[in-house]
Amino acid sequence: GLRKNKNTLSTEQLRALDQLGLSLEKNAYFKSKWEHRYEELKSFKKRFGHMVVPKDTGDYIQLGSWVSVQRQYKHKLSPEQIKKLNQLGFSWGRKK
Repeated sequence: GLRKNKNTLSTEQLRALDQLGLSLEKNAYFKSKWEHRYEELKSFKKRFGHMVVPKDTGDYIQLGSWVSVQRQYKHKLSPEQIKKLNQLGFSWGRKK
């Protein structure tokens, strides 16, 4: 699987997996990182009333990128992660 082939993955692929919380090393760090971004998204929604996070400007570049990665790699998320995002009212469709 991915752990064996991690040296052949591009930096972008590794970053995407990292943002998803998919550990290529077997530890809880990546899961806690996902939870951190999830809490950040909750705060963003509470503050702005929506979850359309800018990907290219401002203070939320990393969160915007994370949101995009969640959509792109939904099939890699755990049922629990999907449920949590759904409960927030997360939109799985891409917004241009």
